[in-house]
Amino acid sequence: MSVTAFQRRRRELKAKEKQLREDNSLEEKEDLKSLKNDELKKLLDEKGIEYDSKAKKEELIKLLEGAE
Repeated sequence: MSVTAFQRRRRELKAKEKQLREDNSLEEKEDLKSLKNDELKKLLDEKGIEYDSKAKKEELIKLLEGAE
């Protein structure tokens, strides 16, 4: 394998890896939306993230997304 082919293959793999991460991120956001507030709060507690007990679902999701 030539150096040029190796570099091209490396770039292709890196692009594929980036796409997979983005796809997983989208799926994870959808998963968070399907959870109830109590479940979101439990996840925040497990990660040691503080939150307002009266926080709305969208706020809890933003906290979780910001932690990753």
